[in-house]
Amino acid sequence: MNKDLIAIFEYLEREKGIKRDVVIGAIEESLRAAARKSISGASNVTVTIHPKTGNIDVYSEKEIVDEVEVSAQEISLEDAREIDPECEIGQFIDVIVTPKDFGRIAAQKARQIITQKLRGAERDVIYEEYRHRVNELISGTVKRFVRGANIIVDLGKVEAMMPMKHYPKTEKYNPGDKVLALLLEVNDTENGGAEVILSRSHPEFVRQLLIQEVPEISDGTVIVDKIVRDAGYRTKLTVRSVDPKVDPVGACVGMRGVRVKNVVRELHNEKIDIIPFSQDPVELLQNALSPIEIRKINISEDDNTISIVVDDEDFAAVIGKRDECPP
Repeated sequence: MNKDLIAIFEYLEREKGIKRDVVIGAIEESLRAAARKSISGASNVTVTIHPKTGNIDVYSEKEIVDEVEVSAQEISLEDAREIDPECEIGQFIDVIVTPKDFGRIAAQKARQIITQKLRGAERDVIYEEYRHRVNELISGTVKRFVRGANIIVDLGKVEAMMPMKHYPKTEKYNPGDKVLALLLEVNDTENGGAEVILSRSHPEFVRQLLIQEVPEISDGTVIVDKIVRDAGYRTKLTVRSVDPKVDPVGACVGMRGVRVKNVVRELHNEKIDIIPFSQDPVELLQNALSPIEIRKINISEDDNTISIVVDDEDFAAVIGKRDECPP
């Protein structure tokens, strides 16, 4: 029994979700190329791997003849009938021709092809498992850092990437930390595989956290129209209700602020401003700046801008200074 091969089968099935027959097919195909190079002159070489034992057999198709002239392609009737007593001259028969050192040679020559095939199989698993889960929240464990501060996150069956640009600079991680993130996209890679990309800085991450906490958003009663983030520092979002009896801001905040507090906690205390949406841009601006009092408003329809005048002490908050933004 080839225990090493069986261990590979079991690992890929259990940890990567790749079926054993897919793995065996990939390895068999790669070993055929190695076998053709190892067995000089052989024709129609095939390789079979026993799924239970992992034993490898190499077969070569040979013609049954009276007198053997090319041993790599021909076999005598006497020898052939030891394999199949019913065979006749002129027929072809598969003969086991596994070289004694084929295991070592095959491993060396087939490693690259096996890796490519298994990468393709893993890509199919990734697409099947994750492509329909884009924009969902997903949890994993920080495994390691690559290319600087890009994080590899273990999701169980696969590893995902959370690039440095996709998590706030205020957040620090160590291997072994649990992390909740947005499944942003699934991309093909240059080497023929697939890659799951996660994000904690994307505005959609906040939307999904709110959907998780606020039933009125998940059932469509309250709609989040727009989200703008300075990830790690502040998020501003506008909400409206399709039911006049439901206060959209109150629904998001929750009793004693418990709903929004849960979101803020997951965002590592990032500030969140929940603003009532309005079709009127002036009213929307006033809602966004509340409780700051606007002293004067000038609307320019030519360049589609609004100019306002506020008190000097409110200036820093209006332009968005992080430390002085209103709660």
